[in-house]
Amino acid sequence: MACPRCGTPQPSGRCCVDCVVRPPPFDALFAPCAYDAPADQLVRGLKFQGTLAHGRVLGLLLAAHRRAQATPLPTLVVPMPLHRERFAERGFNQAEVIARAAAGALGLPVRSGLLQRLRGGARQSGLGAAARRANLQGAFNAGPLAGCGPIALVDDVFTTGSTARAAAQALKNAGAPRVEVWAATRALAMEDSPIC
Repeated sequence: MACPRCGTPQPSGRCCVDCVVRPPPFDALFAPCAYDAPADQLVRGLKFQGTLAHGRVLGLLLAAHRRAQATPLPTLVVPMPLHRERFAERGFNQAEVIARAAAGALGLPVRSGLLQRLRGGARQSGLGAAARRANLQGAFNAGPLAGCGPIALVDDVFTTGSTARAAAQALKNAGAPRVEVWAATRALAMEDSPIC
C-alpha cells in the first residue's frame, strides 16, 4: 500500500503525513521501477550515453504500469522540459523520449512545448531537498490550458519531488484540472514498485 498522492509506502494506503501537511500540486504519482539496478542503468545509459532504446524501454514499462491502474488515463502527455542550455549539451530530452514511448503505447498525444523551463539553475543531482526547492523557484512556465483535460507530466527519475512540484504547479496555474506525474523510476524503493 502506498500514499495515493506521492507513492510513499503507507500501511493504511492513505495519504502520508507529508502530503497532508504540504500537499503537492500534482494529484498522483505513478512510477513502475525503483531507481536501482537495472532500471538506474537504463536511465543513465539514456541520459549520459544517448542510448535512446533505453528510453523506449522505460516508456513501455511506464505505459504498462499506468494501464494497470484503476483510474482513467489523462488526455495529454507532457514531458518534463530541459532548459535550452542542457538540451544543447545533451542533444535530446530524455523525458521526451520516455514520454513518446509511453504515450504511443497508450494512444495518447504528446505536447512537448506546452511546459517550458525558463532557467537552468544548478544540476539537481547532488542537492538536498531544500536546495532543490530553492533551485526551482520560478523555473517553469506553462499555458494557457483552459479547457484542457488531465495531464500526465513525464520524467525519468522522481527523487525528492521538487522538480515535479514546480512543474505541476506551473501546469495548474495555467489551468490544468489534474496533473499526474509519471516517472520511469523513483529514488525511494516502494513495496508496490518492483525493481524492474
